[in-house]
Amino acid sequence: PKFSNILNTNRDKGYKEIEKRLEEAALKYATDNYIEGKLITGHVLAVYQIPIRKRIKNSAHTRHVMTLELHGGAGITAFSELKFLFPHGIESPVLNSTNLSVLAGGAVQLYLSNRLYSEVALDYISAFISDMAFGMLEPQLSIGWQF
Repeated sequence: PKFSNILNTNRDKGYKEIEKRLEEAALKYATDNYIEGKLITGHVLAVYQIPIRKRIKNSAHTRHVMTLELHGGAGITAFSELKFLFPHGIESPVLNSTNLSVLAGGAVQLYLSNRLYSEVALDYISAFISDMAFGMLEPQLSIGWQF
């Protein structure tokens, strides 16, 4: 996934951001039938992060220990060269489509040091496709560095 922040405002009670996200995945799955193609998603998200701070022992200062995040927005979900392959050389027509979609999710960042954190996130993408229902859960686990 590729993420970049467009706008970031810092407040005492939380951070508000606008984020753009672009993801591409190769779809390939084989059983008795076979599916192959690409899935591309791009969204612009409103992000709200709530920092959780803990008072340092014997000090008036606090330390950032965790961040809770909610995000959601709109964008596109596209299928490229998607097709189903069946036994005996039978193939479905190739699907190339671009559809409006929404993304909603949340994350928890646990700070391991002042700047190093581990993040667990879960997103749900729902695409508005006229002749089929499409929804996708995306779990994520990552390690990051706050600049």
